[in-house]
Amino acid sequence: MVLRQRRIATLFLLLSEARSVHSLQGVTTPIRKRNFCAYALGEADELARSVGQRREKKNKYIEFSKVTSGKDPFESLLEESFSKRKALDDDIARKDELSSSPPKIGNSGNLSFPDNKNIDPYDPTTFGYIEVGIVRGAHGVHGWVKVKPTTSFPIDRLCVAGIKHLKPPKKRAPRKVLLLEGKRRNAEEYLIKLEQINDRDEALKLRGSLLYVREEEKMATDQEEYMVSDLVGSEVFLDTLDTVENPLFLGVVNGVVFADEMCSIPGLGHDMLEVVLRKGQDGMASLRDELVLIPMVPQIVTHVSAAKGVIHINPPSGLLDLTYLREERAKLKGFLPPGKG
Repeated sequence: MVLRQRRIATLFLLLSEARSVHSLQGVTTPIRKRNFCAYALGEADELARSVGQRREKKNKYIEFSKVTSGKDPFESLLEESFSKRKALDDDIARKDELSSSPPKIGNSGNLSFPDNKNIDPYDPTTFGYIEVGIVRGAHGVHGWVKVKPTTSFPIDRLCVAGIKHLKPPKKRAPRKVLLLEGKRRNAEEYLIKLEQINDRDEALKLRGSLLYVREEEKMATDQEEYMVSDLVGSEVFLDTLDTVENPLFLGVVNGVVFADEMCSIPGLGHDMLEVVLRKGQDGMASLRDELVLIPMVPQIVTHVSAAKGVIHINPPSGLLDLTYLREERAKLKGFLPPGKG
């Protein structure tokens, strides 16, 4: 403590001697104060330009890093998060553009139906409806409903206000409902608000119901995209070098098996056409009909005419031999007679 006081005293002594020397020579040395006005003009400009900008931080341990790529893994995660957020914002902006005032339920004009022999009274898709979602249950206490989408256009079908058709589990035909609002919760679930569904109890009654739209409201597709409803029921012909002029009739498309149902790895498989190979006379259905899966790829499915209901295929050798049968349980339509004994 004594040593520090001696150093301070010595410093003040030196300063006083320096001032006295300058005063004797007639020179005054002002003490410069370090404030904002003391900066030069270039320093002030540089300070103004740096306002609001963060100093770039450099990793001083970069030379010891074991990461092979030049990008930091945390930065990659941040970029991925920002891209997902941007995609979600784009979906919301698209929904806001498509949303309009809810239309009123009115007469939709005369409806055309297919032939009665092809109508299943328990399946609305056979008489002019397209399934877009399945009601899973209620969400909250204000009448919101959770829906699992079964369409390739969930934003347009479930987030745009308009008239939909709802089929409860114990009803045969759908009824008109008015969709007031919808929003995306995640990839597997959407939330919708229906007219006259105002509390949780009413929303719970809709669990298990199916949501439909009319076929006249189908979305426009690209040239190589097809709706499942357009492919089912199409006639399949064998188109090879030997049958170019007269294609051989094989069967009818019974359904479509999606790639994610066959393989859990996205992009590894292809959608399949389930074709019923007709074994009856003149292409008629019989008990010996077999099923075969045809990959929906351009090398095999050479021509598709959804309007005419015709599909031409050129399968590799041995593909049509990979057939299988679908066993159906017999349905008892009445009581069995009592046993004799």
